Amino acid sequence: MSRVFIVGDCHSKLQNLHMVKDSYKDLTRDDYVIVCGDFGFIWKKEADIVEDFYLDTIDNYPFTTLFIDGNHENFQRLNGYPVETWSGGKVHKIRNHILHLMRGEIFNINNKKFFCFGGARSTDRVYRIPYKSWWPEEIPSKEEYDNAIANLKKIDYKPDYIITHTMPEFFVKELYGSRHLEGDKTSQMLNDFLLLCTFNKWYCGHYHMDVGFRDNFQICFKRIYEIE
Repeated sequence: MSRVFIVGDCHSKLQNLHMVKDSYKDLTRDDYVIVCGDFGFIWKKEADIVEDFYLDTIDNYPFTTLFIDGNHENFQRLNGYPVETWSGGKVHKIRNHILHLMRGEIFNINNKKFFCFGGARSTDRVYRIPYKSWWPEEIPSKEEYDNAIANLKKIDYKPDYIITHTMPEFFVKELYGSRHLEGDKTSQMLNDFLLLCTFNKWYCGHYHMDVGFRDNFQICFKRIYEIE
């Protein structure tokens, strides 16, 4: 049976993926590492030798890398990759062994259902340059939200695992209080999924810390989380 690992934001650094490679032996292409957004390796206006080096390095790791998008991605380029169906859901194929799990899609891995929904609001967007270091597509569209609801309805709102970049607004309030709320529409959408769904575990990134709470919610950053 495949092994599935969850890691936090990469931000165009290999550390988290390399850590999986060094920590576990006998990994195969049927083993998966899921990055909870801010993958970051597709960033510049056009691909260059540095980007190709990093993506080729990841593609040659002894597992398959899957990632959802965060808020720090070049969405113009990311959305330009070919769309394929993989394990029951839609993906952007970046390399043979690197796949972007698209928003609102559900993937069957090890007979478990993984619901994926990327995106988040950039708190530092005021310091960024539109379409160079910030893209408005960081916030999911109504079409992506509607697609998520339709896909969840097909499985009676019972995914086994939920993978997102940010947290539902309910949890932002719980951890940070109202001072941290900024009207993130993504977090508001995630509130709906939280209320509608029953699930075993919810994983997210974005907050650059490793914190678990409520028994079934995990914020990921520097640690590796293996799904049993």
